[in-house]
Amino acid sequence: GHHIFISKRDMKTLRRFKIGKNRLHYVPNGISLPKASAEADKTPGQTSLVTVANNMPAKRLDRLIGAFAQLDDSFALTLVGDGTDGAEIRALAGERLTSGQRDRLRLMGRRPNVGDFLRDADIFVLSSDYEGMPMSALEALSQGLFVVMPDVGGAEEICAEGSGLIYAPNTEAQL
Repeated sequence: GHHIFISKRDMKTLRRFKIGKNRLHYVPNGISLPKASAEADKTPGQTSLVTVANNMPAKRLDRLIGAFAQLDDSFALTLVGDGTDGAEIRALAGERLTSGQRDRLRLMGRRPNVGDFLRDADIFVLSSDYEGMPMSALEALSQGLFVVMPDVGGAEEICAEGSGLIYAPNTEAQL
C-alpha cells in the first residue's frame, strides 16, 4: 500500500523501516511554524480575524468576505492560502466592501509561514460548506486561537470546552 503524510518528519521516520520511497507521499497542508512574525500590519486595539483556505468554491471565501462586510472598523481580516490574493478575491472585495473595509483586508496568498499569521491573529474563522477534520482549525487551536466554524465535520470536537464557536452552516448571517 501507499502512505500519505502531512508531516515530512513523519514520512522520514517511516523511511527508516525501508519502505520504498515511491510508496511514501507527502501532501503539504500549507502550515509551517517558523519563529518570524507576521505582526507588521496589526493595528493595536483591532480584533484580527484570520482564515487559512485555498480559494475553492467549497471554502466559501465569498461568505466570509460578506460577513466581514457587516462588522465595524474594530475588525481586520487576513486571508491566507492559494488564490486568496488573486483577481477573483480582489473583485469580490471591491464589490462587497467599502474602501475602509478593504484597507482592513489582507490578501496574503500562499505563504510558507502560515503559523506566523495564526500566532498574530485573535480569532480563526472557517467558512466552508463542508469539512472533515480541518487541519487549519486544528493548527489554529495549537496556537491558542479561538475558532469560529460552521457546524460541519469535526466542529464539535474542535470547538469543545469553550475553544470555539459553532454557527449554522451555509449562512452568511450566522457567520
